[in-house]
Amino acid sequence: MLISSSYATTPIQAYKQSETKPQTVVDETPTRQGDKVTLSKPALDLAAQEKDREFSKSFAMEVASRNEQKAEDMLAAFTYGLNNPLIDISNLDMATGEGATYTATGQPVTDASEALFASQNESLIKRNEILITQEREKGTPAAKILEKVMQSIDQQPQSYKDKIDWSRLSS
Repeated sequence: MLISSSYATTPIQAYKQSETKPQTVVDETPTRQGDKVTLSKPALDLAAQEKDREFSKSFAMEVASRNEQKAEDMLAAFTYGLNNPLIDISNLDMATGEGATYTATGQPVTDASEALFASQNESLIKRNEILITQEREKGTPAAKILEKVMQSIDQQPQSYKDKIDWSRLSS
């Protein structure tokens, strides 16, 4: 198991078991054709609002819009910098390599969950590289491309977004 993070934070501290959040195990198997979820009208209305919401009012976009170099730096960070999930290793047993959990969800880190994340991340990077190339050919400013990359991340499966602790920057 590779333990790494996209984010630099304060040094790791040891926590007692009682201080960690409870773990919730969620099955991450791919959905099958027979799986069906029915959403209420209010849920569908809320989802429609989220789908069309842009990041243009976020602080990140304001910074990117004011400075082309910052926009380029942010574009590179959002394209290539989210390639590692946030992992809590406060309960990691160094002898067995078990006990690590995803920071945002408390789900255990497994070989299967790491493989799923790697696959999702590789696919996202490839799509964003194509998007960036197409937009640069059109002459689109870096800030606008950044917004499209952020929207692309926002459209990823919830399991992926949870692992990188993605939250809407426009919220």
